[in-house]
Amino acid sequence: MDKLRQLFSAVGRQVQQRPVAVLLLAVLLIFTAFGGAAQITSVTGDAAFVADNPTFDAFTESFDRGSIAVLVRGDITEPQTLHAIDRVDQQMSTKANVHTVTSPADQVRREYGRIPDSEAKIRSVIGSPDYTVVQIVFDTGLSQTEERPIYTQAVEATDWAEFPSGTTVTVTGSAAFSAQLSTLIQQSTQQLLGLAIGLMVVALFFLFRGVRLRLLPIVAVFVGVIYTFGAIGYAGVPNSTMTSAVFPILIGLGIDYSVQFHERYEEELENHPPREALPQALGGIGPPVFVAMLAAALGFGATWVSTSSPSIIWFAQTS
Repeated sequence: MDKLRQLFSAVGRQVQQRPVAVLLLAVLLIFTAFGGAAQITSVTGDAAFVADNPTFDAFTESFDRGSIAVLVRGDITEPQTLHAIDRVDQQMSTKANVHTVTSPADQVRREYGRIPDSEAKIRSVIGSPDYTVVQIVFDTGLSQTEERPIYTQAVEATDWAEFPSGTTVTVTGSAAFSAQLSTLIQQSTQQLLGLAIGLMVVALFFLFRGVRLRLLPIVAVFVGVIYTFGAIGYAGVPNSTMTSAVFPILIGLGIDYSVQFHERYEEELENHPPREALPQALGGIGPPVFVAMLAAALGFGATWVSTSSPSIIWFAQTS
């Protein structure tokens, strides 16, 4: 423990002697972390909970084809509606990673070689349905990251196709669910972070009275969160419903450690000049906080080796 105290005291002296360099390094790491955070992807569904399985992976690679269904409700036999369906069909057939696109427009084209402007002719081929589905089938072996752009392209294609008024168009399917859930995960993560930081601000403001710069621990925690986002981005750890739960825990532990450092520094300032207060504070509070942090890390790390579920492993890695 004495060696740890000496190490933390040495760090404190270096920070005290080179504050500008330390600040510049912290800012540089923040910008570097932004680059990592931009690489974070979201994973949902089976990919988040099913571990690698050679048999399942071989089946997925060879036979499992994801798909998107464009559900169209309205008078399908109206030529303007069928022309719009045909435009979606033709547009999506040219997209990368799309295997086949099927729609009622295909049946009508096979019959007449084109989309006729007669409802009677259209009705003679497809009947008089009040809804239909444009089925977009993907190539095999696509990941969620590769499927999501197809969903975006399908949404854009339905907007571009100009369906007549009174016709409702819904893009659904596994890729649509994955993309929408990914958006919800990102939104919930932001809400959790905002709420946690807001509550910490309130707690410090009312419970940490009489201390200079009482909201400074929030800044330290916020920087730590940015570093964490950057680290998981560079490490390739995806965001999921489980990893989103890490950040409130991170903020809770981080604010605890930050408050302890801050309070100890304030105590040392009562008996030592600033030049000596920081090394004394770090040497005194650093080792016990480090041991507590190590114990917490080992606790979270236990989940890493106790399960094969990817989302739980990502939770442990992020923690």
